[in-house]
Amino acid sequence: MAAVRSHEADTFVKRPPGHARVFLLYGPDAGAVSERAATLTRYFSSQPGDEFNVVQLDAEALAKEPQLLADEAQTVGLFGGKRCIRVDSRPKSINPAVELLLENGEADYRLIIEAGDLRRDAPLRRLLERENTAALIECRSDTTQQIERLIDDQAESEGLTIAPEARQLLASLLGADRLTTRSEIDKVMLYGRTSERIEAADVAAIAADAGVVVVDNLIHAAFTGDRVQVAKQSPRVLDEMDPGVLLTFVLRHTFILLQICIEGGRNPEAAIDRFARGLPPGKRTQMSQQLRNWTAEALIQLSVEVARGTLRVRTNSKLAEALAQRTLWEITRRAVRT
Repeated sequence: MAAVRSHEADTFVKRPPGHARVFLLYGPDAGAVSERAATLTRYFSSQPGDEFNVVQLDAEALAKEPQLLADEAQTVGLFGGKRCIRVDSRPKSINPAVELLLENGEADYRLIIEAGDLRRDAPLRRLLERENTAALIECRSDTTQQIERLIDDQAESEGLTIAPEARQLLASLLGADRLTTRSEIDKVMLYGRTSERIEAADVAAIAADAGVVVVDNLIHAAFTGDRVQVAKQSPRVLDEMDPGVLLTFVLRHTFILLQICIEGGRNPEAAIDRFARGLPPGKRTQMSQQLRNWTAEALIQLSVEVARGTLRVRTNSKLAEALAQRTLWEITRRAVRT
């Protein structure tokens, strides 16, 4: 088993070792999980004879019929090549299907599994840690240095240059989700394309949009129970946003979750489509996690407390930032506990 740390993951997926045939991508950054899984898929489909052998399997189907994964792995394509199978395991557990596949040592395949933020003792991680041909690839949120490299790489590919202060400003606004980060970088590149050099003013011109992204990332991190991201992002948000306004956004998110809890019933994904239309894939995954963390009763109680906290913030300017920070940490604590 190869354990690939988050800072090594981008290099690893661009040229994975030949002996590896099972790749588990996991972590809190759903955007990075998705992007790296796509990179692996492109790498394997570019091999001679393999371009027709890429297949996406549904976790729901594998949960009902575990043998399907092994059957697919043993399928021989018309033009030969190794079967490349991609599965998003977040909706359902695919452990029985993976166990059946690993029992058959003769099949020649590559399996790419997308997962959420798995604990060390998660059954899927423990299962694959025993396999010599498995690679466990960690996908945590990008550091500032990693974001700056993404910015530089994108600018170079576009034939642009970016001023150091512009790079630093843009990097400070991003980082919770790789797909969101990519999208925001693309917006800046498009905006600055006419001058061939991106300045801080170009970033500032869309800073309002980027600022909303950062606030949204912080709120989702708190309700998901992501202590690392709350600690990383709350100081920069509170440095630039009125604490009362921030808590108003928090209260709005609480009400959205409550609506989904009450009206979602047995189909929360449909409720997410209704009340939170337009969410990127990473945010949809976080929202689904939040619905598992929070009950309607807990959200009702929280909405009352956040409303009271907003009033206290607006009537006590000296302690406003500290009170807002305490509210965020209390939400994070409850999300982890529940």
